[in-house]
Amino acid sequence: MSVEPASFDLVVSDYNMPQASGLDLAAAMLRLRPGLPVVITSRYVTDELRERAAALGVRALLKKESSFEELPGLVHELLFTHRP
Repeated sequence: MSVEPASFDLVVSDYNMPQASGLDLAAAMLRLRPGLPVVITSRYVTDELRERAAALGVRALLKKESSFEELPGLVHELLFTHRP
């Protein structure tokens, strides 16, 4: 199955995954489509994660325990308020 980068409006990824990190995924997606809104969730959002994510162009970090409540508003904000 082939995936077209233009078919995504937003990417939400966990930080910890078996084969790669959410930052690895973000870097790959942003190479294919600069400006794509990327959100990463993690149980532990550290200053180092914030810095690395910002350097890549990740638009937001969410703590997993609050992602269910915060994600809908964040998606709306990223898709309809902060268009590049």
